[in-house]
Amino acid sequence: MEIDDATAPTSTTTNSGDVDSDCNNLLQEFSRLGTTDRDVLISKMQQLTNGLSTMESTFFLDMNNWNLEAAVWTYYDLASQVAGNQAQQQQQQEQQQQQQQQQSEPQQLPEMQGQLNQLQNSQALQNTFVGCISQPDGTNQSWEVNLPARFMTLVEDRTVGNGEAVTPDTPFIKTWRLRNTGLHAWPEGVVLKYVEGYNIQGEDVRINQMVSPNEEIDVSVRLRSPSDPGCYFSNWRLHDAQGPFGDSILILVQVQEGGVMAVTQQMDACHACE
Repeated sequence: MEIDDATAPTSTTTNSGDVDSDCNNLLQEFSRLGTTDRDVLISKMQQLTNGLSTMESTFFLDMNNWNLEAAVWTYYDLASQVAGNQAQQQQQQEQQQQQQQQQSEPQQLPEMQGQLNQLQNSQALQNTFVGCISQPDGTNQSWEVNLPARFMTLVEDRTVGNGEAVTPDTPFIKTWRLRNTGLHAWPEGVVLKYVEGYNIQGEDVRINQMVSPNEEIDVSVRLRSPSDPGCYFSNWRLHDAQGPFGDSILILVQVQEGGVMAVTQQMDACHACE
């Protein structure tokens, strides 16, 4: 059967230039509307940032006095900085691992190598599941899946006054709810610590309890805001004796004169004591 070229469907492929043009047109059009409906602004922010959460959209909009266009550019500027820092850190880690391997290989004794192999195959690092599937032709096909024995999923940011700015050089608290989504319990002594980004003043947090699989806990870290106004980000992760694991926890802090986060937290603490 022949198809007439005149009736053939046309391509709907959109190049990146069209996407950028549409994005700019949408921003300009929305700015002209002059809306002050925060729910509408949050919805538009999520559309322009490929599914940013409501909490994160609120943070960027509030940081930019609910100016949609400024909030979008702030988000993409920060995202590019994070991506660049992660790539640089990964390259540095790979170089350090190569140097450590080169230094340790000539000095390894047979018993040390055996202990290393045992550690790499232990259930503390991963669990391996294997099986076999019967094929129609009578043959068997094997499969193998490696699942992490320890993992953490960030459930939500439960910080009091989350999204509010904080005044310079002021103590404040960040709180998160974490879930053990690994196969084994976290041992007592797991530590939440800074790994990259701006090193906001704060102490590592030690979890003084065992956390079973699927159990949730709230973890808080006491911080002090930088002395200079601006937007700061910092990444933190859980660590045990074998290193970091689980989701990264991103701290975004807007420091400015007149910030009210610390005051909000003080008022909440007073109400809790009543």
